[in-house]
Amino acid sequence: MLEKAPFEENYQKVYSEQLKRAKQQKINIIEKKIRKIEEALSHLQEPKELEEEAKEATNFANIILANLHQIKPYDRVLETYDFEGNSVKIPLPDGVVKNRVSEYYFKKARKALNRAKNIEIEKKNLQERLNFYRNIREALIKSDDLYEIELLVPKQAGQKIKRRRTKKVRFFGLRVIRSLLVETQKRILRS
Repeated sequence: MLEKAPFEENYQKVYSEQLKRAKQQKINIIEKKIRKIEEALSHLQEPKELEEEAKEATNFANIILANLHQIKPYDRVLETYDFEGNSVKIPLPDGVVKNRVSEYYFKKARKALNRAKNIEIEKKNLQERLNFYRNIREALIKSDDLYEIELLVPKQAGQKIKRRRTKKVRFFGLRVIRSLLVETQKRILRS
């Protein structure tokens, strides 16, 4: 019994170090995900901004349609007047044929309107994901078992690679066995 005590102490030390390392590693992973989601939340545009962007793109598209004859193939900017007589500079997108520029701006306006309609859903989704990862982080901080930590944040990338390799090996093995069977059948038929 006296000899087991140093081994148990050593085991406890090693286990606590592994637990501490695993905990910190998993917490860092979760905090990185939390930062990404918070950044995405902060960069979401307001619906009013998107609606204004859509109005501007629609206006540009209409002006371009009215002044299509002024656009030259090498132009980068269309300088013309809008319907109220004000001078307007409209940037022309690269790689778009001149008769498709108005279509480009109409699509841009449609996308902005759709984003404006769905921005609340996206915000709600990001908020739910953020709460989920915060709860996982709190559970990781409170956990004191390696198995529990692996349950909360499992390793996935390495497992997928191993599965792929085994499938390739199995397939290769089946191919070899099939070819051997075919060869033996041919030998039997020859004799």
